[in-house]
Amino acid sequence: MKISLEIKPNSEEEIVIRVPSIDENTLALQDAIMKLVNNPGEISLGEKDNETFVAVRELLFFEIIDGQVYANTATSSLPCHKKLYELESNLPPYFVRSSKNGIVNVMKIRSIQRSVTGVGEITFLSSGKTTNLSRMYYQNVRDKIQEMRLK
Repeated sequence: MKISLEIKPNSEEEIVIRVPSIDENTLALQDAIMKLVNNPGEISLGEKDNETFVAVRELLFFEIIDGQVYANTATSSLPCHKKLYELESNLPPYFVRSSKNGIVNVMKIRSIQRSVTGVGEITFLSSGKTTNLSRMYYQNVRDKIQEMRLK
């Protein structure tokens, strides 16, 4: 694969992908680029009368508690107005579903601890916070870590 960058002052930004045929990798690349380009750098969190804007890269994970979605950073946990499925489709590619009730930022994971019961626990960098990892999503999380961090 060849990657080139052209700098043309006063021109519109454009990303062109040239491939002999469209395959799974090409579609994944296109999807990743679209998420990065269209994704806002910040997300609005908090109550309706007290909104806080948090950089997406600072988020550790999202989880549902008593029917409400919460976004967690290293220092806080704030209510989020969106549903998990909406977040999942709009967040950058380094976010992945970790359970029916959670989405994690794989760039912030320190460790994954599996248990005999099938429910694992994810620990995050720069924080003592943890969240659950269901066995159904374990391989997806491992694959995303491999894709985003270890290559």
